[in-house]
Amino acid sequence: MYNSLGAMKKIYTITIIILTIIGSLVMLSVSALLNPQVVDIEIGNNFIKLTPIPHNMTIVRENFYNLYKFQDTTIGNSSSTHSSSITLLVTYPLTLITPTDYIATTTEKSLIIASQDFLIATPTTSPTPTTPTTATTSTGTSTGTETATSSKTHTATPHITIADINLIPPPERKHTFLFLSGEELYEILMAYTRYHEINTPTETVKSIAYSTAKWSKTFGIDPLLILAQIRWESKFKPYARSKSDAKGLMQLKDFVYQPIARFLGLDTSTNAIYDIDNNIAAGTYYMYYKMRTWGTETGALGAYLLGDTGYLQALWNETEGKDSIGTTYNKYIAKIMNTRNELRSYIGLPPYDRTLIVYISPGHGTYDNGYYDMGAIVGKYYESRINLGIALKLKNILETKGITVYIARTKENDPETPYLSERVRMINLIHPNVVISIHANANPYSKSIRGYEIYYRKAYDKFLARSIDKSMNLSSPIPKHKEPKYMKLIILSGWPPSVLIETGYMTNSQDLSILLSDNYQWAIAQSIAEGVLTFLGNSNR
Repeated sequence: MYNSLGAMKKIYTITIIILTIIGSLVMLSVSALLNPQVVDIEIGNNFIKLTPIPHNMTIVRENFYNLYKFQDTTIGNSSSTHSSSITLLVTYPLTLITPTDYIATTTEKSLIIASQDFLIATPTTSPTPTTPTTATTSTGTSTGTETATSSKTHTATPHITIADINLIPPPERKHTFLFLSGEELYEILMAYTRYHEINTPTETVKSIAYSTAKWSKTFGIDPLLILAQIRWESKFKPYARSKSDAKGLMQLKDFVYQPIARFLGLDTSTNAIYDIDNNIAAGTYYMYYKMRTWGTETGALGAYLLGDTGYLQALWNETEGKDSIGTTYNKYIAKIMNTRNELRSYIGLPPYDRTLIVYISPGHGTYDNGYYDMGAIVGKYYESRINLGIALKLKNILETKGITVYIARTKENDPETPYLSERVRMINLIHPNVVISIHANANPYSKSIRGYEIYYRKAYDKFLARSIDKSMNLSSPIPKHKEPKYMKLIILSGWPPSVLIETGYMTNSQDLSILLSDNYQWAIAQSIAEGVLTFLGNSNR
């Protein structure tokens, strides 16, 4: 079980994909043998540190990964904080392969290559919180039906030196969060509770901080997001219990806690849900699962409050989007995000803002043993061209809404078009918020069958499928053939929420004429985009 959790963690947080050593003694250059540079390597969760700074580094940027090449390099010491140690006995031309969001930056003595989204920075000084004392402005906060108004006022928020933020290039800081240690989170949380005059016992603060550090790192979630969520769920009270019988720091109900506790090996006895570590473990895992379901933090928070079905209905304005005590999902999300950003400001990070990413896979269009895969063929028309036309239009629409779009191919008859397995590898590497695969259907035995169909593979994919189905049913020029359905498809096996859309039947004359029309392709793409944007909570749709 724990091995599987570790595997999920490595994939979900987009850790280093491969560390490869290229070459052999036969391939070594004469200069490397005669005068090699000795470099120590430290490999941690989501970073590589090379000391001293290697000579002759070459960076090759591909569409879905970066290559960092170092010539004439001898590895001295090597260590790893998340895998077995690496020992290299001879001189190798070293190549590091990382996702595209990894960046290289230097300190005075070292080169650090680290993820933008999950960068780990090394503390440079001991955390020293400063608590404001002079009163100038009043503050007030509320959660649910609770309102807490400060009796004192403050001049400025605390600032804590946790890590060397200068290691992160300024343009990337808004995309970055840090996996902080328990001690670092303890300093932040003590400063926050003092500043807002929340009377949480010191030992409770410490236990919350250390458990949050452990479980947020396990499941790849920003620990400051979890702390912000705890603040508004329970105000850091381990024995909090709501009118709807939600319990503990993260306000979990028994039917949520019990299966998660069994899965994680936690205590399942009657009052175990109130234990600080148990509650944070189960609540963080629950958030992790919600983030897999919805692809974004805001979506996960909305579903955490209202449930998956309730949140989807709220996105489509079918309900007011309130929980049992009247808290709307928009207010709930805003409070947590604002508190998270306040905590980020304590350590010198700007408000968190990560661009939404969609991966589009136009079906077929690959070469196999010299043969071109055109998909379904009806007369002189073939599926791969229709799929590409709709996919490119969908890409254009999403990009105009501020979405970053990766697409598996942009043209026909391209020998470099990636196969399905490589597309899935790319999906897990770039970690988009959602994946859309575009296809067209065919049934040679019944030309009367027509309509679009949507397929999903993972249980949590169905909410994305429902959102797109609703928008297509409202505005697609091709009617629905049947409800979204489970199907075990390779392209849907990646981590993010994923669906495959059969946009219509090429074997039906009505559908085919629509699929071949440029104007109707735009209409189909627009109907898909509406469902994607609604699912992602993008109000600019």
